[in-house]
Amino acid sequence: MEALIIVDMQRDFMPGGALPVPNGNRIIPKVEEYIKKFKEKGALIVATRDWHPENHISFKEQGGPWPRHCVQNT
Repeated sequence: MEALIIVDMQRDFMPGGALPVPNGNRIIPKVEEYIKKFKEKGALIVATRDWHPENHISFKEQGGPWPRHCVQNT
């Protein structure tokens, strides 16, 4: 069995997002290519996403190290 797992590919981690990965958007064409290949094979494709409640303890406003990012329902 083959599977493609895409981890936390979200707007907040792209340039201009709340917690950007430098040049993170450069992977988009390659990920799209892999999605197409795996779909053609009928393989399993799974995508995860990071998400936090509105006032998550990891956010700076709550004393955590991170800016607000990937807030649920946004």
